[in-house]
Amino acid sequence: MAKKSNRPRELEILGEKVREAKELIGQLKESNRALVAELAELKSRLDGVESEKSEATSSPPHLQSKSGKSSQLELLQRERKEIREKVSHLLQTLEGNSSSSSAG
Repeated sequence: MAKKSNRPRELEILGEKVREAKELIGQLKESNRALVAELAELKSRLDGVESEKSEATSSPPHLQSKSGKSSQLELLQRERKEIREKVSHLLQTLEGNSSSSSAG
């Protein structure tokens, strides 16, 4: 008889766990969507930086001073490196979210 009286409590606990899991999945999906959007923005920025770099290196030499070209190139290279690092971090985060969603 003692087992039957515990059953409603066990179902209540199970229901609570299911609600918590559902809420966590919702949060992870929202976080994933935000990360995907940020990744798309960073990829777009990276494309723009690479395009600017390509334009800067293809400009006729008489249109830019040598020091101006090198400082612009350095700036673009730093930006590209920063964007690549952010994209890499986002991909790792997305993979972690995918793994935790699959495991749960």
